[in-house]
Formats: sequence, structure tokens, C-alpha cells
Amino acid sequence: MGEKVRVPVALQLVHILVRITTWTTTSDLNVFAKNKNFVSIAQKPLETIAALNKLNSFTKCRNLPTKLLGIFALHLPRLTTVAPEERRYSPVTISADTSLTTVHLKHILDLVSHTMVFYLGLEELVNVKNIERLKKDLKVCYPLIDTILDGLNPKEDLEEFCDLTDYTDVLSCPERSTFEGILNCFAESVGTVFGCLRVRSKVAAATPNWWTLDSVELLQIQLLLSNERYDTGIDIPIYLPVRSPKIPFRLVQWKLTQNSDVCLLCGPTPSLADLEKEVKRFWRSAFALLKSAESCYPANIPSDITLDKNVLSYLVMNTEKRRSLSSLSPHTTSGDVHSHLTSVRKRDILRTFYKTIVGTMIDLPGSTQTVSKEVFMNFEYYSLHALVSDVYLILVLYPSGLHNHYLRSITRTTLKILTHEKNCKW
Repeated sequence: MGEKVRVPVALQLVHILVRITTWTTTSDLNVFAKNKNFVSIAQKPLETIAALNKLNSFTKCRNLPTKLLGIFALHLPRLTTVAPEERRYSPVTISADTSLTTVHLKHILDLVSHTMVFYLGLEELVNVKNIERLKKDLKVCYPLIDTILDGLNPKEDLEEFCDLTDYTDVLSCPERSTFEGILNCFAESVGTVFGCLRVRSKVAAATPNWWTLDSVELLQIQLLLSNERYDTGIDIPIYLPVRSPKIPFRLVQWKLTQNSDVCLLCGPTPSLADLEKEVKRFWRSAFALLKSAESCYPANIPSDITLDKNVLSYLVMNTEKRRSLSSLSPHTTSGDVHSHLTSVRKRDILRTFYKTIVGTMIDLPGSTQTVSKEVFMNFEYYSLHALVSDVYLILVLYPSGLHNHYLRSITRTTLKILTHEKNCKW
């Protein structure tokens, strides 16, 4: 039943965005933002009024997560007489009936607009000649848009935080430097500088140029790969919304083991057949290392690193490198005392904590805002602590009953281990 609902949701959302992009100007949407219940603009085309009213009805009536209802932050071209290449995209917030902050809501809808560019390219969206054709072409976006919307109410198997933080989820393993050496040579052999090795859907190693991609591009790639189900490899044309919105790359991925894969951004070459030959040549001798790296899961850190037993789960973000390290089960064994906090429950608690405090109670490092550097939240069955230090933001889930000064001490120690331990590089 759930699967049948997702496609219509994506379909209607894209349909509405296309209609509004075509028929409305930024000023229309600003008027709509002030009139949340009904739009009646006497001097506007009927199509404009219909599109805006449909958006309002869609946000209130569709079977979407309630936190999305009533808000859309869109990047729409100003449809004026300027040449297409001079058009700019203006963020517009429509309504705000939600417990989420504008920061997170804008992020969600930005991802939707970037998804359209990601699949079709900017030219196709700016120079709309046939609306019906465009809507048909946009069908390829539906799975990724559904994934973005699902982030408000994640599926049980989702363990990553990238859709929420906009940072790349990574795994720290002792084999990282060895993997980087193999990956650089492998990428060079197939004629690209963009490559990464993923273990358990998290980046374990990457070429230097991979990290020069914009965070939204890395996020789009990660979300796309999370949607793909394949036996050996995939080969998909994509546009990079920031680096290359008009000229496509090929996103090529090859499965190395059941839980590891290598991903490349390249041009017309190599073919998948040629790639398979290079994969065997460079990665055949690394299978033992891959199995060792996979054993770091679910703590996602080397097995010889031990965290305080009270750390039930954590999320650490490096705002300078735009990467995040997290774990829902940081210990090899767990006692029955916290069995009520399943991995899914811990994930949901951390995600809710992040959405609640970031942008309101606490700001990411580097922000010009002067707000608190730490936040405590204590509940009947668990406690939460967030701390900003240098370029890092760390969120930790603890059992209940611990004093705040003790939580602060553990959090600081945990952060130091995860960011300065010699064997924990990410």
C-alpha cells in the first residue's frame, strides 16, 4: 500500500512545480505566501491562480508527512523579458505551518529543485517549450523526490543522515590510506579524477577531486545510489547542479562485494565492459581489506577504538570538510537495559534532535550568529547533548539519569576520540 502512495506524491509535486514555474512570477508567489488559505489575484492569468491554489490544496490534503504540510521553498526563474541566461533563481517560502525550522524546510525543497537539474540539466528547465513533454521527462525524478520526502519519515533501513545534514556520510577504517592509493590509480587508469569507495553506503575513501564537488552534488549522488538496485554495475547520465548544470557526466558504479562498491564520474569512456577489466586488475587483491573495512560496521569506526558505554548513538559533523560520522550501535555488544531503544528509535531521536535545535537553539560552526554552543535535553528514558567545538558539531544520545556535567565530559571525550585519534581518520 505504501509503495502505491509514493509515486502519485512525487507525480503531483513535480506537476505543480512545473505549472508554477511556467505560469507564475516571483511576485505571484509572494502574494500567495501572504494569503495561505486562498489565492485571488484579479489581474493574474487563471492558470496562475489555479496552480497556486492547487499547491495550497496539495500541501494540506495530500498524504504527506505532516511536517511538510503548508510549506514550499522553491527556486523559480523570474519570468521577465531578460534573456534566459540572465535569469536568476529566487528562494520563496510559502506558508510556515510546521514545527520544523525554515532552515530544514528550505533544504528539503531545494533538494527537489536540484533533483530536476540533476536529471535533466538546467537548459531543459529554463527554456521550457513543451510543458507536457517536460512533465513526462521529469518522471525519472520521481524515485529521488520520494526519497527526499521519505526523509521526513524515514524507512526503517535508512541509517544515513546526509539527506538531513547535507553532509557526506563516511566510515572510518584503518585501511583508508591504502584504499585511497588504489582508488587514485584506478581512477587515473579509466580517465577520471572523480571517484569514491563506499562501504555500507558510506564513503570510506575518495580521490582528492571528489571532495571538490559541491555538497548538494555529493548528496544527490548518494541519494540516487541508495535508490538503485543492481547486481554488478550501473551507468547513468547526470548533471552536476553546481559544477556542470548543462553538460552531463556519466555516473558509473561497480559492486566489489556484497557491501562495498566503487563509484566514478566520467565522460564517454570507459564502457562497463572495460571498467570490469580495470576493476579486476586494481581491486582483486583488496578483497581481504574490504572485508576488514566492512567489519567496522555498525560502529563505523576501527574496532580498536572504544567509546564510553553510555554513548548509545552519535552524530559528528565536520563543517569544514562537510562530512559526517555517525553510528546507531557504537558498541559491539549492548545490554538489555537499553533494549527499548532500537536502532530505528535511536535514529529517529537523533534526527528529531537535530531538526529541533539546529538553526534555533544552536548554529553550525562558522555561523555569525551568537547562540548557545551546547544544548541538553533530558527525557524519561534518554538524554541528549549537542556540543559545538571548533569546526565540529556532535550530537550524542545517552541513557536517562546522568547529570549534565557528566554528559558534557563524556561528549568532549567522545569528540576528541572521533576527531583526533590517530587511527580514526575521516
